[in-house]
Amino acid sequence: MTTLSAQEQQWNALIAEQAESAPGSFLQEGEVLNRGDGDVPGQMRVSALQYNGYAEVWHTRTGDKSLQPWYLLHQTMRKRFGDGARELVFTRTNPNIPPEYGEDLFCPLNPEAPVEERFEGRGFKPCTKRHIPHWDALQRHIRKSHGRAWDAMERDREDRERETDRALQRQNIESQGKFMQAMMQNAASPRPTAPVLAKVAVKACELCGQEFQAALPLAAAAKLKAHKKREHQEQKGS
Repeated sequence: MTTLSAQEQQWNALIAEQAESAPGSFLQEGEVLNRGDGDVPGQMRVSALQYNGYAEVWHTRTGDKSLQPWYLLHQTMRKRFGDGARELVFTRTNPNIPPEYGEDLFCPLNPEAPVEERFEGRGFKPCTKRHIPHWDALQRHIRKSHGRAWDAMERDREDRERETDRALQRQNIESQGKFMQAMMQNAASPRPTAPVLAKVAVKACELCGQEFQAALPLAAAAKLKAHKKREHQEQKGS
């Protein structure tokens, strides 16, 4: 059988007393928790009720703050992780662990949101919500907390989509018109034809090698004949 210390017995008695008291009474400022007898020589008295009978504690791994009842604080501060580590779960000193905010989004009604993400100029009440971890959580926040603003955002989104569709249709029509115009211009303009090279008949003198050209073979032959008669017969006569 486990024997409780005087301090643990004092705490358990206080818990039982608070359980029997009216809801919301809990500890009172100046209330004596221990009078300094038995194993606990020092007197314990409630000095302040800053959190109405609750104490601030921080998670040692995440840095999340929570409030624990003073009369359960001795049990809370004894908790350890169940993964075999001797590390305590809570501490009374803020470890200042930076919180993980994911995408760290702002409500679009937050005046501190980036300019391109703000939704302003419609008369909606500003919102201080920030550090939203992802897009789905942001949408849930807007639908739940800013119903009228959400409806206005949806109308703006639908208008933008319709305008985008119209712009695409205009671009397609303009592109088709330019294509048809280019086709018609190509059909109307004469196509360049390849030059036709005239055939030339060439006859060469076998005596001196001089060549004679003419459009017809007979004409080239006549030139060659006249050349022979003039040049070579005269050379033979001389």
